[in-house]
Amino acid sequence: MKKILMSISVLAFMFGATTFKVSSITATDSGYDIQLDYMSDDPIGGYQFDFLSGGALTLTGSNDETNSFDGITTGNNVVLAFSFGGSTAPASAEYAPLVTLSATVNSEMVGEDVMLEAIEDLALDTRLIVSDASGAALSSDFHEALWTVGSDSFLLDNDPTSPITFSLSENYPNPFNPTTTIDFSIAEPGMVNLSIFDASGRLVKNLVSENKNVGSYSATWDGTTDSGVNASTGMYFYTIETESFVETKKMMLVK
Repeated sequence: MKKILMSISVLAFMFGATTFKVSSITATDSGYDIQLDYMSDDPIGGYQFDFLSGGALTLTGSNDETNSFDGITTGNNVVLAFSFGGSTAPASAEYAPLVTLSATVNSEMVGEDVMLEAIEDLALDTRLIVSDASGAALSSDFHEALWTVGSDSFLLDNDPTSPITFSLSENYPNPFNPTTTIDFSIAEPGMVNLSIFDASGRLVKNLVSENKNVGSYSATWDGTTDSGVNASTGMYFYTIETESFVETKKMMLVK
């Protein structure tokens, strides 16, 4: 798994507490907008962090959602926000918009799963520096985010904004003739099998047998077997199976 890293440099004599998270990832004509939100005990007078992606993303600009800073630069994937007049992003007990980062994506990585996270690693010479209006350093944290490149679905550690879980829905319509749809969700990337069995437990049809990324999906059964023969009227069972999730439901084919 490739990783996108937002790294933190530890500073001595830190005060207050500031937490950052990704609140949305939206496709645009030129790439993606990555919305960052914050929650802070103290007003934020400025910040700087390195945005490392191993070639996956390249920052192209930013938009100050708080309208608090005189300038925000994104050169060389380093984000720097500052104020000459002492303006601050106000303290907030709840998450509030901070900045939207614009980025282009390496098309060869579309479909891969990457982790956006804050780490402390001085060896990488990377940093997340946050200060109050006087320039005093604020302690900081960043919720990890698992993102499938090219999608708008992601999961945050301890703070899910897109709480995708494993699920298998009731097919619709049910009873059905000649086709029915089965919705399912995958909470972690990996191999997914969705199969149809008859009342005796014999395999009738493999609807899905492939690797899937985190997300929600649909599959349609047209009432035929793997050999192309029309299945007979009766009760059938459909089972989804992944490395960590198995569930079965029943449906009725009528003719």
